[in-house]
Amino acid sequence: MVNLVTNAVTHTPPGTRILLRAGPGPRIAVIDGAGAYRDRTPDGRSGDRLGMGLEIVKRIAAMHGGRLDLAVDPGRRTVATLIFSAAPRQPSGPPSAAPPPA
Repeated sequence: MVNLVTNAVTHTPPGTRILLRAGPGPRIAVIDGAGAYRDRTPDGRSGDRLGMGLEIVKRIAAMHGGRLDLAVDPGRRTVATLIFSAAPRQPSGPPSAAPPPA
C-alpha cells in the first residue's frame, strides 16, 4: 500500500487531492484527481509516469494473492485499487492437541 500511495503523491501535479478508501471487503483504493497524469521523461519525450511504480505494486500484490485494478478517467481521476482474497476462515474452538510422540 505504501508503494501505491507514494506513486500517487510522487506522480501527480502539486496540490492534487488524493483520497484513500478501504473496503468493501479486503480492498484499498487510492484515488487521485489527476487522471493518469502524464509528464515529460528526462529526455523530453512524453511519458506515462505511472508505469514502473504501478508495475511494482502489481507484482507485490500478486505475491500476496491480490491484484491491482486501475480505472482512469483521463484528465479527471485515477482509481488504483488493491484487491485481496478474503482470508480463509479459521476453525472455531480450541486447537486440537498434537498426538504424543511415538
